[in-house]
Amino acid sequence: MNKIKRRVQNSKHWVQSNIDGEDEHLLIGERGDRTGSKVHLIVDGVTGENRIEDKDKLPHDLIEKIETIVTFKSGERLLSTRASLEFVEDNSPKPNDHETPVIDVNPQLGGSGGPTGHIVTFEIINTSTVVATDCTWGIRGFNYEWRAPKEENFILTGGDKKIINFQLAQVVNNQLFGEKPFTEEVPELCIFFEYKDNKGNSYFTRKDIKQIKVPSGLFFKFGMGDFHPPVILKDLGIKFVSDPYRIDKTLLYACDFEVEVNRETQIISISIGKSILMSWDFNNMDQIKAAIVELGMRKIRKMFIEKNIRDYTFLPDDFKTNWGGFRAYVESRDSI
Repeated sequence: MNKIKRRVQNSKHWVQSNIDGEDEHLLIGERGDRTGSKVHLIVDGVTGENRIEDKDKLPHDLIEKIETIVTFKSGERLLSTRASLEFVEDNSPKPNDHETPVIDVNPQLGGSGGPTGHIVTFEIINTSTVVATDCTWGIRGFNYEWRAPKEENFILTGGDKKIINFQLAQVVNNQLFGEKPFTEEVPELCIFFEYKDNKGNSYFTRKDIKQIKVPSGLFFKFGMGDFHPPVILKDLGIKFVSDPYRIDKTLLYACDFEVEVNRETQIISISIGKSILMSWDFNNMDQIKAAIVELGMRKIRKMFIEKNIRDYTFLPDDFKTNWGGFRAYVESRDSI
């Protein structure tokens, strides 16, 4: 079979597609880079699985994420199929989309700290002209989530602002008790918002939080990072997730997902080996559950698309990374 080669470029990047049999090889580099370094992605034409050529540049150095569409850190997107190869526009809701409510956070944070505790004050604004209803918010990261009470849900009309407070730490019986991000570094920490428009569509948006250690080194304060535009929330039908448990006489840890399929409840077991979890430095049951939940939700989403709901065990071949730690986990999770 003859190889099919295609190449496109814009002002910042070049991309070459080589189709060899069932597989497609994507070579991606920066224009003007004379080092010869490139990202080499291999897309399995049968399974759709993405693999990485070990000897080349790591994707994190150049690419924001890999889906059917490749998104560069510069925001450009590349659509690659066996029939075409082209740069495409991002069709996700934009802050200036007149039909999409957009809740953002003022980067200048307020708050107070002292003998009574520490409070972070956020000023939020609906930057669109469309009302956002049934708004709720919270703070989350890997293996951590805090949500505002449901009775505090609110409405935010277009252009309106609102002050919300997060009790980062408080004094109880002369002792200081803090939320996890007060004294521990939490990966992927963000403030998030869930809300609806007048048509009943549900949205999710978030803004990254930077944890900044104070000079004494005793705790963290907050700064604001990147804003992530709203996406439409879809109900996967997952109603409950069990605590993790070890499957008898194996080195597998699993969680049971209670899923509604065709109006019937079905229990799906998602499991993963101890050696994989240890390679990501996940040593306690809270970390293990957080990982299985994130991986399981992505896998179940694919099962619904494929209409093949079943138990599943993640194996080493599911994850094409050759390094360890949390970075390897993120790379593995985002490839599902």
